[in-house]
Amino acid sequence: MPDVLPSFTKGYMVQYACRSAINSQVVAFKRDFFFDSAGPFLCPILDIPMGVEDSDVHHLPPNDFHVLVHRWLEARGRTYEDIELNEPVRIRTARFADPMERADWADFHQANAKLVVISRTAHRLLGRSAA
Repeated sequence: MPDVLPSFTKGYMVQYACRSAINSQVVAFKRDFFFDSAGPFLCPILDIPMGVEDSDVHHLPPNDFHVLVHRWLEARGRTYEDIELNEPVRIRTARFADPMERADWADFHQANAKLVVISRTAHRLLGRSAA
């Protein structure tokens, strides 16, 4: 059980709740990328072929995912400690306790994120997980 709670900070838990809250946006972006255009699909970073199964959605700098979360918190005058989460048993179950706060974050992300689909290999080279 590598994701048992005691080893995670509140910030990490909030980051996971934020990631979970925008999952539908990320899934829709990837779906639209592959199904609204004709291939072949090449990774814009490594110039290698990629498909639905071996690609990830990446947040483009300067507003990578972590920067967006920090900007959202700052814009709301909040800190990680201010965000109420459900009672997660594991990190992967961390969710916003307040549905309005979740929606506010999702709206902020939708308005500010610049996303790109890249190969899973490139995503790992950039130091990001495949999730």
